[in-house]
Amino acid sequence: AINCGDEDYYLLDLYRLTPLDIEFLDEVDKEKENPYPHRLTLIRSELITLYIQHKFNEYLTKLNESAPKQEEGKEVSEEELLKQRISQEELNEKVDIRFNNDCFAFESKEKDEKLLKQEENVRELSRFISTAVIPGFIVDLSENKISPVDGENLTNVMHQRGINMRYLGKIAKLIEQTTEKANESKLNYYNKIIIDEMVTRSIKHILNKALKSTTIDHASQCISHILNCLYIKDYAYNKESSYYFYKMTHDSLWTAIREDIKRRFRYELAENYFLDRKISILKALCKCIGFQIEMRDYDFFSTTRVFNSSDILNIYPVVKAPRLKVKYAQYAQDNARNYLSKGNIQAGLELFNEAQILYEQAHGKY
Repeated sequence: AINCGDEDYYLLDLYRLTPLDIEFLDEVDKEKENPYPHRLTLIRSELITLYIQHKFNEYLTKLNESAPKQEEGKEVSEEELLKQRISQEELNEKVDIRFNNDCFAFESKEKDEKLLKQEENVRELSRFISTAVIPGFIVDLSENKISPVDGENLTNVMHQRGINMRYLGKIAKLIEQTTEKANESKLNYYNKIIIDEMVTRSIKHILNKALKSTTIDHASQCISHILNCLYIKDYAYNKESSYYFYKMTHDSLWTAIREDIKRRFRYELAENYFLDRKISILKALCKCIGFQIEMRDYDFFSTTRVFNSSDILNIYPVVKAPRLKVKYAQYAQDNARNYLSKGNIQAGLELFNEAQILYEQAHGKY
């Protein structure tokens, strides 16, 4: 609690800074046999910014359509043009976009007209993800306007567009439907990254749960055992032990992964899924869980053991903190990738150099 000047203590609710994603909740509530893990499905602030820009553009488009058009041989008077001009203050009044973050968070028996209007605004914002943002994201992938190379890059790209990671399953399904209809083979590469990210996040949840029920003395054994179960088929710990994680086998781990993906992402992981990007997933697990492994060549095709407990060198806390964002540098970097994918190497390199200069100005050279 915060001790304020009036000598009272106040609690700040920093969870609900944005409205609930009510359309997502309504959709998952239909599957009562497969409930979502929590109800705190909030909309990202980036999506609200995109939505407001979208509404402003819609209003300005309608304004331009209703503006007097110049006919052949006839000029529009300045008085008519001045009537069509609109200031920023008038625009804000005409397009009043505000959201009540308490909508759908509490059940209210009586709803007045004002509350119903606020709830409809939140629903429209929630629908905006599925109707506009996600389809646009897939189009950008197909046109190589964005090109995520791993799960971390994919997360950043999605968050920039206001898409929560719980929509990974929906995006994967839409990409699979698109590739079946239009034979978009280049989307298969991005779909593989998306599916691998879902697998990585599910393993993270399973491993974190196992570590919570384990003493610090056996944390390295827990991590190495689950990693061996992940990579080695028919792997199991044959000795008796009272620890929960030793009961896990290759089959039981992958069953838990599939169940977690179905519950969190509403996606059915194929039975013939093959974990071919082994090193990248291992790297992602190290970063998101917080363990350090020995740097050596691991035999991922071993049928007995890939990791030993001695390979886990350190376990450190993962602290999330706001990162300094260099918006224009990221914009230049994305455009540089776009130019390179189209074969315009000179323009791409120039934009990369520009992005590097902007990054150095913000973060320093080293």
